[in-house]
Amino acid sequence: MEVLGYFTLDGFRATILKEKYQSVEGVEQLRWYVGYGGHLGIWSETWKKNNPSHSAGIALGVDGILGLDYAIKNVPLNISIDWQPSFNFVGSSYFESG
Repeated sequence: MEVLGYFTLDGFRATILKEKYQSVEGVEQLRWYVGYGGHLGIWSETWKKNNPSHSAGIALGVDGILGLDYAIKNVPLNISIDWQPSFNFVGSSYFESG
């Protein structure tokens, strides 16, 4: 499970993802992962005025994620890179490539 969030002066967006990890054969510390989830965003009146094509002020939708995760041996640190596309269906309907 992964929870992501960001806050700006114009609002916030929170995302929850369920992820499944699989080992990469031949590389002990490397794993790939895939997952799905959803997001909720709420935006201010100022944001709605500055983004007339997304003027609803709310964003609710589904997200996917695909990535690689490398665990550094003997150190409690991982390095990850991923792609997280999403589709918003409440508020304005649009696709974000991530």
